[in-house]
Amino acid sequence: MAKQVTLELPDLLYARAQELADQQKQGITEVITDLLNEALIVGEQTVGETKPDPTVQREVNAYLEMHPRLIRDYLGKYVAIFQGKLVDQDTNFSTLMRRIEVQYPTDFVLVKKVENEPIRTITVRSPRYILGE
Repeated sequence: MAKQVTLELPDLLYARAQELADQQKQGITEVITDLLNEALIVGEQTVGETKPDPTVQREVNAYLEMHPRLIRDYLGKYVAIFQGKLVDQDTNFSTLMRRIEVQYPTDFVLVKKVENEPIRTITVRSPRYILGE
């Protein structure tokens, strides 16, 4: 079963779709349907099947476990966590990153600023629009 839909496409987009249809010797409806189907499948795989990276998760878990000690010793500094261990620290993020890139050029190293909260809470306020004024 299919639904009939009317779309308004910008002239350039329509021309590109028609060009693709001509190249593939298909109708423009088939080409647009195929493209939309492919885009939705890719979108599902990207969003629906994203799995956490175990390497990243290991370093984050190590950071969370170490956090009470890190607050005591490194509050306000940047720390580098590799293979579950604290491997470096600095007050300057860029300086620490340069060292990490030299020492671990192909490995994931978690670099994080030690703050009172192990994971910073970010609040996003949205503007309110009042209609009719």
